[in-house]
Amino acid sequence: MSIVAIPFAVSLEKVKNVFGSKDPQLLENIKTANLYKHYADPDFGNPQYKYDMDEMLEDIIFNYDPSKKGKSSRGFLGMFQSRQYSGLKPRMGYAYGYTLLVICDYLGTHLMRGSDGFYAGRDWNTACDILRKNGLKTDIDQIFGSHSVFDIPPIDDFPCINCFSVEEIVDIHVVSKTIEIDEEAADNIDFDEVQFTLKSIHECTKTCLDAGLDLITFAH
Repeated sequence: MSIVAIPFAVSLEKVKNVFGSKDPQLLENIKTANLYKHYADPDFGNPQYKYDMDEMLEDIIFNYDPSKKGKSSRGFLGMFQSRQYSGLKPRMGYAYGYTLLVICDYLGTHLMRGSDGFYAGRDWNTACDILRKNGLKTDIDQIFGSHSVFDIPPIDDFPCINCFSVEEIVDIHVVSKTIEIDEEAADNIDFDEVQFTLKSIHECTKTCLDAGLDLITFAH
């Protein structure tokens, strides 16, 4: 199964401000996001990694406490120690990750809504090689890597979360503008995946720059 990265144009600071906001109306509003039902569905994902998204939202909005970051709590008679992550459940990083995806959907713009997103693989590599040959300096492959973008417990598997800096978005966009896109090949029913990827990269970065927003991606 291919890994796909879902991009959002959204303010990183605005998403971070959700943590510990203690805003009940915000919690209810986030549940109106287009992607909420999909990722809150009990049948979503691996049966071994089930979670209650409403509970995860409540943790982020009401239970998050940055003063607990890095502390350890002792268990029964001090025999066991468990790492605390700012008041969040230590082994639920993946659940908070998907919850943040929905939060980004609510607070920002879900880019590439007509497709699943950017797929890892041969066509992606070919498109990136074209960008690099035209002067791209940014490591665009980090879109499929896991980074500490938000203050949540570590994610062992998916989703992999990344946020491109303004400088990186500018670099990607400027280079993408120098590449002549075959619009017909990119938009045709039997479209050329490489041309579609190059066009999507250009459009996603342009949307972010025009709106002054960050580019946050979730790969799974």
